[in-house]
Amino acid sequence: MFDVPDHTLLTQQGGTLLNYPDMKKLTPASGTLESGYLEQSNVDPMTELTQLINAQRQLEANANMIRYQDQTLGKLVSEVGKIG
Repeated sequence: MFDVPDHTLLTQQGGTLLNYPDMKKLTPASGTLESGYLEQSNVDPMTELTQLINAQRQLEANANMIRYQDQTLGKLVSEVGKIG
């Protein structure tokens, strides 16, 4: 493990292998490597999909409410216009 002073100079050599042009500038990073562990994403796809569906339903409900209020105001304007 190394700390890289300028991440923009990293070039991909294929797969997960990276290259740095000046290896002398690399400094050892603090931390530990442990075998027998699998690195996983911090995202649970099922939870995120459920939250996305919930957000979509809320958005649709709000859009329907706005449409309903717009129709109600349209009726009010047309009815008041007939009386006046």
